[in-house]
Amino acid sequence: MRCLAARPVAAIRRAHGTEDDKHGVNLFISHHIEELAVEYWGQDCNIATPVAAQVLDILVQKPSMDDEEDASEMMDFTPPGGVTDYVIFVEFDEDGNVAEITMES
Repeated sequence: MRCLAARPVAAIRRAHGTEDDKHGVNLFISHHIEELAVEYWGQDCNIATPVAAQVLDILVQKPSMDDEEDASEMMDFTPPGGVTDYVIFVEFDEDGNVAEITMES
């Protein structure tokens, strides 16, 4: 199965702000806006307190530590710089479609 990073990023953006996603992308964003230092946001977002869209804009795919097969079934996204242990976890179904988006550590 082949997955392009653009597909899960689009799914993350669609999930943000929905009632069904209050414990995934929404929780990830609100937690990190509150918890990360003002200096971090000023450096990476060029603003003291970012809005959700700015947090989504800086997410990077975290390299997988699982074997190659598992890596094609899931992807983790996080802010750059190793500033958190939390990720937005995107899991794919057997057809390569986004099946679930959650916040994990």
